[in-house]
Amino acid sequence: MRKSCQNMFGGEPIKGDAKIVFESVDFKKSRCIFIQQMKLNPDDTKRVMMQVLSSMGLKDHEMELAMQSAKFDINDTNRFEYLYYRACRFESKLIGKLLLI
Repeated sequence: MRKSCQNMFGGEPIKGDAKIVFESVDFKKSRCIFIQQMKLNPDDTKRVMMQVLSSMGLKDHEMELAMQSAKFDINDTNRFEYLYYRACRFESKLIGKLLLI
């Protein structure tokens, strides 16, 4: 899925591709582990870095030299362990018992 991150230097957000993957699900223990990953768009990352270098007073030719060998491969990975209740019971006089799964 497409996602964007706030640009901490102001301006347009940085675009990226994100995904969520379930590593494991244990129904008996009501527990799952999922991983959230995001890879920032290299062109957007370069754009932000150019803005930062420009605001620091670097001249155009100095920025071009710095960008020739630069690689923008920024990945963010988060692993979450989530405990949940697989079923919740709801009591109501009108409905009786309702099992939500």
